[in-house]
Amino acid sequence: MATVIASYIPAAGRAYVTLTSWAGTTAFTTTPVAGDQIEAPNGITVANDGTVTGADGVYTLRHIRQTGGGIEAVDHTVGSGDAVAPQLTNPVATRTAPDSIQATVDTDEANGTLYALLSENATETNPTIKATGDAQVVNALGTQTVTYTGLPLGMTYYVHFVHVDASNNESAAVKTAAVRTRQTATTTATVVVGSSRNLATLVDPIEPYLFQEWSRNPVASEQLIAQASSGSFDRYGNFETELEAILPIWFVELDGTIHRLTIDTTGLASAQDTKPAPFSFTAKTDVARSLAQTSNTITVQDIDAGLDIPVSVTGGTYSVSVDAGNTWGLWTSDPGTVKLNDRIRVQHPSADTYNTAKSTTLTIGPTGNSQSATFTTTTLADTVKPTISLVGGNVTLVQGTPYDEPGYTANDNADGNLTMAVVVTGTIDEDQLGPQTLTYTVTDAAGNSTSTTRTVTVVAFVPDDQVPPTIQLTGGNRTIDVGEPWVEPGYSAYDAVDGDLTDQVVITGTVNINAPGPYVLTYRVTDAAGNVTTATRIVTVVAGVDYPFTAAAPASRTYVCERTYRPELGEGVFILKAGETLDFDFDLTAWLAEQGDALAAAPVVSVPDDTLALEAYEQIGGLDRVKVWLGDNNAPTGKAYPVRLSITTATNRTAVFQFRVVTLDTYQ
Repeated sequence: MATVIASYIPAAGRAYVTLTSWAGTTAFTTTPVAGDQIEAPNGITVANDGTVTGADGVYTLRHIRQTGGGIEAVDHTVGSGDAVAPQLTNPVATRTAPDSIQATVDTDEANGTLYALLSENATETNPTIKATGDAQVVNALGTQTVTYTGLPLGMTYYVHFVHVDASNNESAAVKTAAVRTRQTATTTATVVVGSSRNLATLVDPIEPYLFQEWSRNPVASEQLIAQASSGSFDRYGNFETELEAILPIWFVELDGTIHRLTIDTTGLASAQDTKPAPFSFTAKTDVARSLAQTSNTITVQDIDAGLDIPVSVTGGTYSVSVDAGNTWGLWTSDPGTVKLNDRIRVQHPSADTYNTAKSTTLTIGPTGNSQSATFTTTTLADTVKPTISLVGGNVTLVQGTPYDEPGYTANDNADGNLTMAVVVTGTIDEDQLGPQTLTYTVTDAAGNSTSTTRTVTVVAFVPDDQVPPTIQLTGGNRTIDVGEPWVEPGYSAYDAVDGDLTDQVVITGTVNINAPGPYVLTYRVTDAAGNVTTATRIVTVVAGVDYPFTAAAPASRTYVCERTYRPELGEGVFILKAGETLDFDFDLTAWLAEQGDALAAAPVVSVPDDTLALEAYEQIGGLDRVKVWLGDNNAPTGKAYPVRLSITTATNRTAVFQFRVVTLDTYQ
């Protein structure tokens, strides 16, 4: 609360500041001084010297004087202020009494002045409306109302509006539709006419043609009297006569006042009647969508024979028959002409959406003397329910597994994709065994609703994979020399359900490369169902040997190559005990001499893969002999293994020599 002599509380949404000095530009009548207070909307900032900052606009500031507590409110403009003109919409004029008109208009600003001009003219300019119209203050958004009373009867008026806001921004002028004053009371005087006169009591719509020179047109319930010898009026003010002259008639006003007036029928014989009789079209409802709809046929009547009068259409096409409907012209939307007794019908395609109206208006006759009617069709209402499709249907869920919605789609014949409008009710408890239900509901714009359900059955976990995975060890068992680094040759693991499990293999055991002996490595892998597989690899570390290639092998281990490998002739056999290393020679001297040939390239020695250890081999320098070192590689005992020597001679011949090594247990 501000501390002033007079008690003052800021309005909601506003705050005040106590001045220490004044440097502001707000145009208060009394200049604020230190100790006074300035109240302003929360959206702007007022400093304690009175300067104002904030978004561009016009704001109401209040000056609360310290002495006496007086308050003054003024508008303050920040930046460029209000540069937007008001917008006027929905101008409507209504006759509220025979001589009274009430007009309303909506505005989007709650300030400034509204100008309203009652005029017989359909067009008025902004300056004229502001200069001659009635002015009223605008202090609220929305509908503004003006009222006019005591107006002349039988007159047609328009109400024109202009709104000028507090920043002098001016709206565009708008106007109401035409409205006419009239009364419906009968005359108060009793008028009696003899047989020599005809009397007609008027009803709407009244034909104004004969009364153009009168001060006003007659209105409903007033009366017209004519001499029977001159002619007669009908109740719409049409006068039937054979005479072309200025004829006397009597006009009876609503209050009983009788006037003797004249009407001029000269030249009527040659006048052309171009206004057709009123006509109408029958509306159609519950029609199919997007199909051509044709109206009932109307006939052009009450115009002069042989006269062409204009015809036009909006919102569709029309077709004309000039032979009483036996044949029809092409459908067209172009303006044309018709004659008396021509038949016309209109057509348009029905709307492509449900419960939707579509209209075509046909106008016959010249401007100001025409008749119009509208043909309307309305498509049938949407009674088809939307559909819902559940992705995956019913679901089985393993206990403890979070439920993941598989998805759904919804479509409607009228509204299209309604997937985003689906409402899912129900929840899934993944720890509760048994069936649980989710309900999916969607409603289209016409109110048609569809529901479907998904059953989610929670079941206990039962592993169905009982087949263990497999492990393949690359290279099997291995032998290395003392000090030689152990390099894992590799392995792979595979499961029929889980696929490749190589990266899940766990290896236990170590190889001490500095101590001779066998070492066991165990490879273990477990699949998702808990099935376990193991495999082992034996790595034998043997003491290193400097092989004496220049020394001859023992005579018992010299294999003289007298012929190439011929199984039917037998072959040499050597014994290898577990843990031993054999050195022996392939002696090619005699064979090469017999062949008259020589070695052309380094020989190649091979043994079965990983069964014996081919420690080393080399041609002894200057001799036709090949020294070979073989070791036990944990090969099964009691078996014979071939050792082969392949050579290429100078004459490009290839020869293969072979002997066998039999492995025995050391302790046999």
